[in-house]
Amino acid sequence: LITTQAAGILTIDMLAVSPQMQGDGVGRLLIAQAEAKAGAAGQHQLRLYTVAKYKHLIAYYERLGFGVTHHGSRPGGDDGHPRAFMAKTLETTEVQE
Repeated sequence: LITTQAAGILTIDMLAVSPQMQGDGVGRLLIAQAEAKAGAAGQHQLRLYTVAKYKHLIAYYERLGFGVTHHGSRPGGDDGHPRAFMAKTLETTEVQE
């Protein structure tokens, strides 16, 4: 799990689970870790991107609360595989005095 933070947004730049561990909840735990990191830093949104043709990954992230915001080239340079960019708004807890 590799993330970057800026302007209230935590972006998941890389999330990978080894094939032998897929289906065991590891991806869900990594997303939860990113959400906890974002919450601790006061971030209000999580973002990620995946190869647009991988419909099963888009569906997976949608089940975790992400929605597709747009499609485009891979950040850092086009590699010929359009990306689906996704975002999830995080619940914020207000401190009451």
